Amino acid sequence: MTNTDLTTLGGEYPARELRLSNRADQKHYTRELERVTAETAVAVRAEQARIGLANLHERGRAVIANTAIDEVAALSALEEHLRATVPAAAPRVAAIVNAFTTGASMKILRW
Repeated sequence: MTNTDLTTLGGEYPARELRLSNRADQKHYTRELERVTAETAVAVRAEQARIGLANLHERGRAVIANTAIDEVAALSALEEHLRATVPAAAPRVAAIVNAFTTGASMKILRW
């Protein structure tokens, strides 16, 4: 084998025969390569956008969860205060706080 031959799994081919036969073929393959490159760039940008949106979605969930925790803590403190000052209202206040807590939890799960 000479240094101008290429070896492939299918056998040996002279390098000069592997060259593109004419300018039309070269232009065709160049256009095809540019098309594939452009499609790849679009696919990469779409994937980056999808990842960014998923990240933003999770940040939104964290904000909602943080707000819900703050609200439940405030309502729980109010419930404790009312249980001591207005014992007759304690069961109703507890039901309201529990309903809010359950609703907030479900909203976070659905988010």
